Amino acid sequence: AATGKTFREYAGTECTSEIVCDGKTLGLVIRKEQANGGLQVGRDRKRFRRGFTGPTPGSEAVMAVDAESGKTLWRHERSCTPLTLALHGGKAFFVEEKSVVCLELATGRELWKVPFPARTLVITDQLVLAATDRGDTNYSRSSKTIRLVALKVADGKQAWAAKGDCLPNFSFFYLPVDL
Repeated sequence: AATGKTFREYAGTECTSEIVCDGKTLGLVIRKEQANGGLQVGRDRKRFRRGFTGPTPGSEAVMAVDAESGKTLWRHERSCTPLTLALHGGKAFFVEEKSVVCLELATGRELWKVPFPARTLVITDQLVLAATDRGDTNYSRSSKTIRLVALKVADGKQAWAAKGDCLPNFSFFYLPVDL
């Protein structure tokens, strides 16, 4: 970081949009997005009003790479809601469409999948906190109701749930819900 020189490149990671790390394992989200009409994807708010919903089906992947060797541990062609990928305790967590997903980090094997349209994930040793403002309110400048669920890391079963108010956030389409 001090020199700006490339230290290592990992094969198969072109178009990486997110990188997270747990020990010596990197978790990556690959998004192959094409700009339409000369607009930069993710940087033009008007796209949301035109119905832009993200990458086209089949153009996304979630993968894990050994940071030291560069070996790809696994790669799954599946969608990942922006800014939801998290690694913790040998597991990978993310939101795929309208479900929270937990994978075994070493193998990529799916451990559990729970229907919940989260925009924010916070991982602890015991719980996955998932929050959303989807489904309860319409797009407006008024305060919103958020839903928060706590899922058990071990099996994805719900430990508790709550609702609360938050202010709307208009700065970016995929901006996570504040907890």
